[in-house]
Amino acid sequence: MHLLSIDDVSARLIAILNKILTNTFPRLCKSRIGLESNIEYIQWWKNTHTRPFAVFTDLLEVISNHYISDIALRVGDAAQLTDLGMMGYAMLTSPNLETAIRIACQSLDDANYPLRVSLKSDDVHAELVFTSRNSNMEISNQGRQLLDIGMLSAWRYCQSVMKNGPYVKPDKVLISTIGSASIESYREKFNCDVITSASHNAIRIESRLLRSALPTGNSQLLIDCNSHMRQLVRQNVCLNNQISHRVRRILYERPNDCAFNLLATAQALNLSRDQLRRELSQASGSFREIANDVRMELARQYLIASPISIKEIAYQLSYSEPNNFIRAFSSRHSCSPAAFRKKHHEVRM
Repeated sequence: MHLLSIDDVSARLIAILNKILTNTFPRLCKSRIGLESNIEYIQWWKNTHTRPFAVFTDLLEVISNHYISDIALRVGDAAQLTDLGMMGYAMLTSPNLETAIRIACQSLDDANYPLRVSLKSDDVHAELVFTSRNSNMEISNQGRQLLDIGMLSAWRYCQSVMKNGPYVKPDKVLISTIGSASIESYREKFNCDVITSASHNAIRIESRLLRSALPTGNSQLLIDCNSHMRQLVRQNVCLNNQISHRVRRILYERPNDCAFNLLATAQALNLSRDQLRRELSQASGSFREIANDVRMELARQYLIASPISIKEIAYQLSYSEPNNFIRAFSSRHSCSPAAFRKKHHEVRM
């Protein structure tokens, strides 16, 4: 299993697109956009798609051409590290920014993602260079949209792991062509000088940022993270077609989309709620038991190999309140999350 899945990322991008339209542009008719995009489901925000990347790019092209010129930058701006699942977790526990970026670059390559990201640096500057796997696509409007999303979301991911990340800005951003968004939109989102008609697409930063220790990680945590993730995949996410294993896998890979909820998980599996409940029952399984098992296993890994707060863990595992998570964890393990973390750290020391 790769750290990154194109289908999972695409499904998350569709959800972000829907949120932007709903919250910021409520007067736009989403069904009309679906009709104009010539996709399978006109009510695209309510359905799980067999080809989510194609659906997302079709929607994006229609919206950018006819409704919101800077929609790609808006989608990139809404990116969160938790959208990336295991890849985001590995980045979070990296010892420095360079390691986090190289993990992302390798994961994108492994997943055959449409964009390539590479890191080049010297003693003074470093550049995150973005290229399309399809050279013809790079000069198209769709290719520019994907570059805009990729560049801005990558910078948001970097900011999320750096100390004082929201206040860190690039030296400059280089773009080969301007898409439908204005140059002012680029400057506003990146908060720096933007060079147009450049020979390549890149984000330039000071090299020293690559070597700075991240406040959320260290080398030992990264080793632990990789070890724990391999163990989870080996023990709990079997790649067969049994319904219980399919449910476990989707909960591990897309915890934010599934939200450990029966209906949302059924939709992610292209099943109805009743169909999923029936198939689990026939296999002597229970969604509640599987979801609780996955939640508690992920909770243990977060507490052991990640410095993120208990409140953040609770929200990551879709608990409405941190106290609900604390009660559930304490009931399962006969100790609070804080005590569990402290005990493990004392053992390691």
